[in-house]
Order: sequence, then structure tokens, then C-alpha cells
Amino acid sequence: MRELTTRIRFTQYSLGNTRTRGPWKGRDTSYLALPRGADGRIMFLPVWWQANMDFAARLLCRHQEEARKIYFDPFVEGKARALPNGLYKRYIRSNQWSVHEAFWPGDVISVNAAVPSSISTDDFWRMMDFAGRFCGLSPYHTAKSADWGFFEVLSVQPRAAELAGETANGEANTGELADSVPEGAIGNDRSEMTI
Repeated sequence: MRELTTRIRFTQYSLGNTRTRGPWKGRDTSYLALPRGADGRIMFLPVWWQANMDFAARLLCRHQEEARKIYFDPFVEGKARALPNGLYKRYIRSNQWSVHEAFWPGDVISVNAAVPSSISTDDFWRMMDFAGRFCGLSPYHTAKSADWGFFEVLSVQPRAAELAGETANGEANTGELADSVPEGAIGNDRSEMTI
């Protein structure tokens, strides 16, 4: 088991689903916010990721059992756009709409996951790629309207042990960060990847 950080860029809006109130167009209004923890960080529940990983493993035709052993951190690393400009108006009908806090197309976030060693980093990249292209991830996501939260994978790499509180050799972190990219890190180059 190892911890990987995946950077994704949304290609479709990822909409909030938690009703709250705030300013919009000069007045106090009700809108659907992205879910947050007690500390204010944005959360994408692990069960949402798990459904995508189950689908991706079936599409990849391997790791169906291991996909259930991937554990996602509920907190994502990234910020939504400032309110009220970061609100998105989703039309239900021409005269009816909902206002959502959202990650917009082009916004980049990172998500951490504990991934079994039996799933290679390349296979995990493929699984995340399938999840982003075919399922998407959006707190607001209904069976009637499953067209929110699509994304592309920018990178998958081991999470820096220095950020997790220890150095790569298991010693306590002194606060100094490593100068180099971790060995085996995968960047933006997909030229070696085959699907």
C-alpha cells in the first residue's frame, strides 16, 4: 500500500450540493455549496470515488477486487473560486434555475489516495482517467443529469513523505523539503502509456 497524489483538471463544472445562504448579485440568496469539513476544506466523499474506481476497474478488465481497497482522502487540495463570482447558474427550465458553488472547467485540484501495491501507478492513472472521462465527480450528480464533474488527469505521483510528517527514510520531518521529484513519479508525459 502506498499513498499517491493525483492532480486533475475539470473539463466540466463540478457543482456543490449543500444548501446554504450567501451574497449573489447584490442580495442574500440560497445556493448549493461544495461540501466542507469543520475546518472549511472542500470534501469529496470517498464513496463517490469508490463508485468511479469500481467502474474504471471493470473497464480496465483488471483490479476489480483491489479497486475496493483504494482509500481516498475525503479532503481535496484546491480552492473554489471566490464568491459570489464563483457561483454557477444551472438552468432547469428557461425560467427556473439553481445557483451552485462550483469548480469550473480549467480548475485544478489534487486528491490523495492509499493505493494497494498490486495496482501499478500506470494502472491507477488509467483508472482515474476512465473515471474522469466517463463518470466525472460532482457532489451534485443525479441519475437524470450525469453530465457534471468530468476531468482529465494531469499527474499521478507518490505523495511527498515530507508533507506527511516524516522523511523518505522514516525519520521525523525536520521541516526541510526535498529538492528532487520522488523516484517513479509520473508527470504530464503520457507517451509511455498505452490503453
